[in-house]
Amino acid sequence: VSDVKKSSAPGRFLNRFDQAGWEALNAGDDRGAVENYEKALSEARNDRERAATAKNLGNLHYRMGEKAKAEDYLEKAARWNPLDADNQYRLFALYQDRPGEAVKILESLVRAIPDDFLGWYYLGSTYAHPFNDLDKAADALERALKIAAGSAGQAPEEEAAKAAYNLGVVHRAAHRPEEALRLFRTVVQDHPFSVIAPAAAVSAAELLLESRESR
Repeated sequence: VSDVKKSSAPGRFLNRFDQAGWEALNAGDDRGAVENYEKALSEARNDRERAATAKNLGNLHYRMGEKAKAEDYLEKAARWNPLDADNQYRLFALYQDRPGEAVKILESLVRAIPDDFLGWYYLGSTYAHPFNDLDKAADALERALKIAAGSAGQAPEEEAAKAAYNLGVVHRAAHRPEEALRLFRTVVQDHPFSVIAPAAAVSAAELLLESRESR
């Protein structure tokens, strides 16, 4: 929940309650911080301020183990500011036991931010599992890889490697072994130190063996 501290800094407070919430938070008084941020939310002047304050409240309630309240505030923050990708990722993480809702959050995110690499990566991976929608998974993961290729290294390398690997798994499941092999080799060659590289190497070897046996 360090993001709560970072989102409000001295000299940039939204209102007096926002400042009081920040001070309580840094004094270790989470309950006091919640009370003040709730007052700050009631005095927010626009959706941007409402979203920032609701995000703080969501993060605080999550840290305090109050998941339902955390979701409520983070959902409000997402409605008030759909362009805050970081907030959408938090909701996605909270919805891991509800994949249908997780997908809706990610679909909303990529509509709002079409060039968001992580949004497409998470969406494609979720389409693949647990939904086993291979066509949608392939489309989303391909979109993620195109964004990563054009981002001049801005996409997280580990997630870029996993996106390529997951796309390879999808193509393999869809009986497209050539595409799968190309992607597994890409992971090994371009991301040799990724945690997923050994699995990609094994998958590539398996495909080569299957190809020889089928001749």
